[in-house]
Amino acid sequence: MKYEGVYEWKGRAYDCHELHAESLSFKHPVTGLPVVIQAPLPFLASQRRLAYVEQLIMTMIMNKFED
Repeated sequence: MKYEGVYEWKGRAYDCHELHAESLSFKHPVTGLPVVIQAPLPFLASQRRLAYVEQLIMTMIMNKFED
């Protein structure tokens, strides 16, 4: 993946990474102890998730009225 500038894939331009995680956990390779890293989603990712959920709810509501 390109780390600077604009990246294009399947006809869509991306100016930042599109994969985000709120938490990541794994077993430490030496100690075997669990390692947990947590961070809030970036603002843009949070806004996209909110827009997706709102669209999903509206679709469910519209489908209910069509039945």
